[in-house]
Amino acid sequence: MRFERVWQSPRSYSRDVRRAVSDLTHRQLSGVAGKLRILTIMLNRPEWARRPLTVHFLNKEHQAMVEACEPGLPANVIQVVGPWTGFP
Repeated sequence: MRFERVWQSPRSYSRDVRRAVSDLTHRQLSGVAGKLRILTIMLNRPEWARRPLTVHFLNKEHQAMVEACEPGLPANVIQVVGPWTGFP
């Protein structure tokens, strides 16, 4: 739940993420592209970079948007593309 809260409001909760996104404008952080940019920034922060995580993309377009972000997803993150079939 903490990840979700910080992801939705990156300038409000986590001091570390707030510093990481401080030079980005509101426009750069909004919309799908902005949320995916925040995702890559957050997953590269020490708090989450060491955890074995999976990011499930519903389509290849969103995966391509993340691959275009700098920084990209860290090596510990598994990427899955396809329809959501429910919780494992």
